[in-house]
Amino acid sequence: MAASASPVALLALELARTRALDVILMDIRMPVMNGREATRAITTAASASAVRVLVLTTFDLDEYVYEALQSRASGFLLKDTDPPELLEAVRIVARGDALLAPAITRKLIGEFARRPAPSRAGPASLAALTEREVLALIARGMNNDELAQSLVVSPPRPRPT
Repeated sequence: MAASASPVALLALELARTRALDVILMDIRMPVMNGREATRAITTAASASAVRVLVLTTFDLDEYVYEALQSRASGFLLKDTDPPELLEAVRIVARGDALLAPAITRKLIGEFARRPAPSRAGPASLAALTEREVLALIARGMNNDELAQSLVVSPPRPRPT
């Protein structure tokens, strides 16, 4: 397994293009080109398509996590990660899995838990739908799948017996 840690994003880009790397450890804040830009360039380059980027930074700012994930980073860890955990993180990312620092995961869970539960009801227009409108669609010869697609609902599923 090849891995590279580079303080300069341009060097990381060059290595991703010219070497058979599995994982690049990328800092978010660097001179010349920031880690987000470098990560996006690496993860979208055809010549480096198999390379995964693991962001390793001092800053656990929500903005940096979001930017790293938007740039297709496979992981986000803080620099206070213990060496054995960092080594395991590189292995996890090299396998194709994703990884976030536990503190980041805790923040994401907290944010997710604060959001309102998704509604089980369909779109507002579906609530206002009348039987006559559904019958008109049936009269046009639509089957259940076509009705579901037209009304933006899931087709019926078999019920357990």
